[in-house]
Amino acid sequence: MISRLNKYIFIQSFIGFVISLTAVSASIVLVDLVEQMRAISGIANTSIFTALGFTLLRLPSLIEQTVPIAVLVGTIITFTALSRKSEIVALRAAGFSAWQFLAPLGAMVLLVGILLVTVFRPISTQMSETYEARKSALTNVLDTLGPNEINISWITFPSAQGQIVLTGTKAGPNLFANAMVLVFDSEGSDFLMRVDGRLVEKQTSQLKFTDAVIAEAGKESVALPFYQLSLTNNSTISKNEDPKTLSLWQLPAAAFDAKNSGGSPEKYWLKFWELLLTPISMVAIAIFAASMMLPQDRGGSKARATIIAIVVGLAIYFLGDFAGILATSGWMPAAVAAISPPIFALAIVLSYLSYKEDGYR
Repeated sequence: MISRLNKYIFIQSFIGFVISLTAVSASIVLVDLVEQMRAISGIANTSIFTALGFTLLRLPSLIEQTVPIAVLVGTIITFTALSRKSEIVALRAAGFSAWQFLAPLGAMVLLVGILLVTVFRPISTQMSETYEARKSALTNVLDTLGPNEINISWITFPSAQGQIVLTGTKAGPNLFANAMVLVFDSEGSDFLMRVDGRLVEKQTSQLKFTDAVIAEAGKESVALPFYQLSLTNNSTISKNEDPKTLSLWQLPAAAFDAKNSGGSPEKYWLKFWELLLTPISMVAIAIFAASMMLPQDRGGSKARATIIAIVVGLAIYFLGDFAGILATSGWMPAAVAAISPPIFALAIVLSYLSYKEDGYR
């Protein structure tokens, strides 16, 4: 059964979070609105309302990025207020430990984190796609490429020779103009050859080149009017989507798509595990910030405790990014890089709180 104390701490923590999120979001919206106005200045048929519409489409994405910071600031605000009103002192005098009145805070932050990842992020990614489409249409980005051409990122195919990496301008469903193809061995580590083509068509079991130039390692380049590279039967064009633009539910499918097309699914699994463990990171940030606010009325320095809470909270927030860089560089598996930082941070925070509450002599 939920006690009155738990309800009170939960509600106060949520109020502090909402106040912090509102203030941080308002500041970011104002900055983004100015940036959008600058970006569309000089374009016909645009006004401040156009910029405002773009900012509102970006708002969920901006909020998503600031929620962990809002949790940090909101926790500091909440527990500073509780200490100032001597409510923490009263709770301790009544025999309550820090574990009892920090548990509702952890539950609130965990709930917010789960809703952020599972419900709010899909909305955020959808609105971000709408924003990019409308901005591209407004600025006529696609018109500079010709009526039927769209730029395409690097994509990969498994082939009989090994692994093929292709980049170029997409001129049709399976047609690429001014394309460059790099061929690696089956492990994807040793470079074998480079093939450039004015036109490259992906057929069922081959890549067909028109006006090809072939350069193999250690040999002179050879120009041929036609050339072909064999593909495996399951070679498909990967969508090669940016993991940052996908929701939690879309990432596994994108990973399988990348694997089937011969690419690496690591970046998708890295983002998947990062999102899945985001609530844990947020709980670690909140618990540490709250624990630093507790000793204020027992001779601690308020300013020093606040600075330490902010610095450590930001360190936890960015620790995952550092681990992600290591995973991208191949220094550690994606799952380890995503799972280790939040679990490690939470373990350290709980150990610190346990030492301060139960182990200090």
